[in-house]
Amino acid sequence: MDDMALARRVKEQGFPFTLASIHPFVYMRMYESGQEVWEGYRKNLFPGVNRSIALLSSVFCLYTLLYLAPIICLMVALLKLDVLSICLAILCYGLGVSIKAAIDIENGRTSAMAFLLPVSILSLIAIGFASMKIGLKKEGYEWKGRRYE
Repeated sequence: MDDMALARRVKEQGFPFTLASIHPFVYMRMYESGQEVWEGYRKNLFPGVNRSIALLSSVFCLYTLLYLAPIICLMVALLKLDVLSICLAILCYGLGVSIKAAIDIENGRTSAMAFLLPVSILSLIAIGFASMKIGLKKEGYEWKGRRYE
């Protein structure tokens, strides 16, 4: 959220602002543990959609449709031994994994973890609901000794 607040302030002052990929020049590791990943994303998800329940829900519905539904359909198709549905589900899953792998490669990361995309999406949704709960209760977020309201 710090970077988003900074970008907002720059734009408010009338200066141009653009997003740029700087991974070839800069290395940063924000998170050292699973707990830090949870807390870091939790402080950003709900505020990052401007505290909009509708927007966060829409994003999660879209992610569910694109990245979780193929796995669910694959399981059902396997139970029914429906070859066409199995092939379609694998194709849809493969497309999602391919997109994730391409992004990982572009950012200088290994693409091997892309196969765990459904697990990542489930984790993101869980963190998003935790973020929304804190945001709606106005409890504030804590991150590395700083407090965010």
